[in-house]
Amino acid sequence: MRLINPDRLDLTAAGGLLAPLAVLAAYGLCLHGPLTTALQRESTRRTERELAAELTDLQKTCLARMERIRAAQAYLADHRLATDGADFSDQALDRLARLASECGVVLGRWQPIGVHQAEGYETRAFTVQGTAPFPALRNWFALVESGAPQLDMTHFSIRETQGPAGRPGNPCEFECTLKLHLLRPDEPAASGGANL
Repeated sequence: MRLINPDRLDLTAAGGLLAPLAVLAAYGLCLHGPLTTALQRESTRRTERELAAELTDLQKTCLARMERIRAAQAYLADHRLATDGADFSDQALDRLARLASECGVVLGRWQPIGVHQAEGYETRAFTVQGTAPFPALRNWFALVESGAPQLDMTHFSIRETQGPAGRPGNPCEFECTLKLHLLRPDEPAASGGANL
């Protein structure tokens, strides 16, 4: 008595081989696609969260820089000097005198020493002489450089004056040469860059 039919064995073996293939095909068709998509979505969401955080940081940085630019523009508008015309020399002299007064510097002489004309601008040179204690003079020099950007200090000399012996803070005599740069009204300077 034989219990195993050899014809059935082939079908059983084939069915046994086909069943795992059918399971793999069902996984591939039904489960693999959605699982892969879900994993990709999670990766995409993580990337989106990271980019959103970076974007928020960049926006904060940009807003802070824009605020600094606005503050600088307001400062420049408040401290702007004309850059051409005869009034500018007078404005520069007034600003130097005001800065000197604020620092305790006494201006004794302001003398023009020459004008150099070039294409689109001119440079006017002046000699300024006066007296002040050294700390006040140092402060005035710093303010001249930062408070009047069209002025360049090209030369200066400082001499301590003789005062009572042992007395601190003897005033110094000073002389400096300043150059004032002006746009020429008849020849406007060409812009070197684009407006930003």
